[in-house]
Amino acid sequence: ELDLAKEYNNLKDALIDASKRMVVTEVSREVTLSVHFATSDSLRSLMTLGCRAFHFSGHGSPQHLYFEDGLGTVHPIPIHDLKNLCVSHNSPLRLVVVQACYSHNVGASIC
Repeated sequence: ELDLAKEYNNLKDALIDASKRMVVTEVSREVTLSVHFATSDSLRSLMTLGCRAFHFSGHGSPQHLYFEDGLGTVHPIPIHDLKNLCVSHNSPLRLVVVQACYSHNVGASIC
């Protein structure tokens, strides 16, 4: 069972805590947290805008993560397509967190 509100609060608290520490160097301390429905369009938009960290909470299978289409129905994204989006040539993306079943498969594919 997904508890997105709890996960959001944990992520927000962790970012606030991390911003207070002096161990963060080489990067700006300003972090913009954006919350979106997991659609393939929102993912493409985030990657195009140059997000540095991506956190997905949802459902997965051994070969897919399950996003939504514009109508709110399931839209499976193959892991290799996700990798292509995340590792494009000029992407500043440095961190991907996947909270889903079979997330190990996603991590192994992207790394």
